[in-house]
Formats: sequence, C-alpha cells, structure tokens
Amino acid sequence: MFWFTKKQKPFIAALPEKHSKGVLDINSATWQYVVERATDEIKKARFKNDNPNLSDNQTAIIRGRIKAFKSVIAWPEDRKGILNR
Repeated sequence: MFWFTKKQKPFIAALPEKHSKGVLDINSATWQYVVERATDEIKKARFKNDNPNLSDNQTAIIRGRIKAFKSVIAWPEDRKGILNR
C-alpha cells in the first residue's frame, strides 16, 4: 500500500484540552494497522450494504460507517476546507 512510498513528515496533531502536541507518524506500524483495520471494516460494510433487503435507514447507517472509516484513513491528508482557510 502507500506506506511503501517515500517517507513523509509526521502529521502534527494538537490536543485541545491540554494544548500540547502529539504526532501521528503515518510510517509507523501502528498507523499501518489502523489503516488496514479501517479498510477491512469498509469492505465488510460495503458487502453488508449490497443486501437488497435492507431498509433505507439501515443503508444510511452502513454508509455512515463507511464515511467515518474513510475519514479516519484521510487524517494525514492536508485538506483545506472552508473552515480551515
């Protein structure tokens, strides 16, 4: 996967309650585990979502899980949204 590419700088994560900084090292074995686990959960949720007998609410819940796991995987990406300008 992407962790075999060139080494990147760690992502600095501020902790709001203590105003100290933590570091998310995307090259660490821990982060690789998180990404692999989240990817597996996305695959499982997509498989469940293919069930034609699900209600609209059940489908929405599964899609919400997929979106949440994708959000976790995207933490290191440098994104500038309307609130971050």
